[in-house]
Amino acid sequence: MSGPEIQRKIKDNLGVIEQEAQKGIFTLSAKANAAVEENKYLRGICPHCYDETGHCIFCDKEVD
Repeated sequence: MSGPEIQRKIKDNLGVIEQEAQKGIFTLSAKANAAVEENKYLRGICPHCYDETGHCIFCDKEVD
């Protein structure tokens, strides 16, 4: 997966998480939890490209 593809998928997943949170559920639904887990995986395979703030431009991971 390329950086821009990872960026798009993470953005899509964050939208899912936001939609699920708007339902007023105080625990993560299975759908939101799956999106969180996928984002963790995507950040692990991302070909990080850090900007001047120390965050990856694709997945927003901070420099270790």
